[in-house]
Amino acid sequence: MTSPFHKVARKISHKLDEYEAAVVDRYTAVGENLTQTRVRVKSSLNSQEKKLSETFEHCETAIVNSYTAMGEHLTQTQERLKDKFNSQERRISEKAAQLLSKPGVPKILNPLRDKLNGECLAIEAETVESQGRVDSSNESIDLKDPGKESFDDHSTVTSDS
Repeated sequence: MTSPFHKVARKISHKLDEYEAAVVDRYTAVGENLTQTRVRVKSSLNSQEKKLSETFEHCETAIVNSYTAMGEHLTQTQERLKDKFNSQERRISEKAAQLLSKPGVPKILNPLRDKLNGECLAIEAETVESQGRVDSSNESIDLKDPGKESFDDHSTVTSDS
């Protein structure tokens, strides 16, 4: 027969075993729950990362398309402006040719051309004076022939006027 002390000890031991089993079961359940939570969080993060990546790619594509469309629009506008400019230039040339072909117009324009050349020479002379003379003994300007400037070192410079 077993003593009452042994019976109580066995009961306590049995209760401790039950408690230990419950604790182990609880830890196992918590561990499984944490594993499932970690998997869900990781899956959610991967999903969000994929969505963000797709959104980023979509934004990049939209920006590239926008710049491409803007570039094409600017190119078309530039071409239209060039065409318009060339058309206006052509019309002006045609009008000038019509005016010059009328009798007496070249005679009227010759005095204006001479006056304009004189004014250009005066402006050039003022510009040279306002810039300051380098050394008046080294430089001389021939105002009779506006296309050439002579220097004492015998080099000749021609202007593209």
